[in-house]
Amino acid sequence: MPCEDFEGVSDIFIRSYVDDHDKKDTDTHFRCSSGAGSFNWRILFDVKSPRADPLLLVMQAWDFDLFKSNDYICEWTLDLDEVFKNVRLTQQQVILNQKFYDAFLAKKMPEGTSLEFRDSDDSFLLTTYGKEDQKEIKLRIDLRILPVTIAKTKLVGSARENPNMEPHLPPPVGRIEFSLNPFKMLVSRSFSGVIF
Repeated sequence: MPCEDFEGVSDIFIRSYVDDHDKKDTDTHFRCSSGAGSFNWRILFDVKSPRADPLLLVMQAWDFDLFKSNDYICEWTLDLDEVFKNVRLTQQQVILNQKFYDAFLAKKMPEGTSLEFRDSDDSFLLTTYGKEDQKEIKLRIDLRILPVTIAKTKLVGSARENPNMEPHLPPPVGRIEFSLNPFKMLVSRSFSGVIF
C-alpha cells in the first residue's frame, strides 16, 4: 500500500461489502511504514442468493485519519455470481482455492479477473493498481461461502473472536505495539516485519 501520511506511513484498514448498506471494516494497522498491512480479520456477510443485483464482493483499502476524512487508497472487486450458483446447486460449502477455481470457475469468470493462488493454504491474492503511481497493490484473502444450513452448524466469530476456527486467525504480525513504556514502542517499531 502506498504511504498516505506526510510521515511516510499509513494507518490502513480494509472496508468490505457485498451490499452497500452492509459495509464492514477490519481493525486498523496503525503506523504501517512498509506498505504491507497485516490484519487476519474474519468478515461475515449474510447474503441472499439468487437476486437481481450482481453478487460483487468489494474490498477497499483506506488510510484512517482522526481529524479529517479517511483517504481512499484503492479497491478490489470480485464477481461471486458463479460461486453462489455452485453453492445453491450443491448446498455445500465452497472454499475458493486453486482446485475449485480450475475445476469450476476459470472459464466462467469475467474477463480481467486475476487470482494468484498460494500452494501452502486456501488463500489467494487479488491485484489492483495505485491511483497515482499505478503500482501493483495486492490483497490476500481466504474466501469461504456456506449455505445457511451449514453455516448454522459451523459457527465462527467475527474478526478474531471465538469461535476462532476455519481458519484459525492468529493476531497479525508487524504492527507497532502501543504502550506507556516508550522503550517497548521503540523495540516493536525497530523489529517489526510482515509475513505473507
